[in-house]
Amino acid sequence: MLPPKPRPKVEYKKPRKINVVSVTLFLCLAAVVYLIVGLWPLITLRGKVKAELADSIPHFWRLNLRPEHYARPEIAKLKKGTMERLRKLGVKDKKLELVMERGKERIAMEARYKASALLPYWEREVELKFSTRVETDAARVDW
Repeated sequence: MLPPKPRPKVEYKKPRKINVVSVTLFLCLAAVVYLIVGLWPLITLRGKVKAELADSIPHFWRLNLRPEHYARPEIAKLKKGTMERLRKLGVKDKKLELVMERGKERIAMEARYKASALLPYWEREVELKFSTRVETDAARVDW
């Protein structure tokens, strides 16, 4: 019996460095970078709004533990102050809505607004709706 013959070495045709796949990947990457650059102001605004709500929620938590007759007017003041600070951060929507939910188990603050950005070179304005929410446990902490 004869030993098996070795397979001949297969030589594949190497694709060129610049081909349809590499051009498509480059165009997709360029589109993603373009969108991130164009929408960056909206991304940072959302982060600032979330940070402002996170700064306000401990005060809201303390007010939630108080009796209703004391908490209601103080929550209205907190809401008004938070709305003013959100406007200073750059929320220009006239229909800005701050929803404050109270409960025995959870409390939450949610800012609902629209923001727009102008995409560079295309001169097209993009408007996005945001609903930024911060929530926490409402239970009293006993040390």
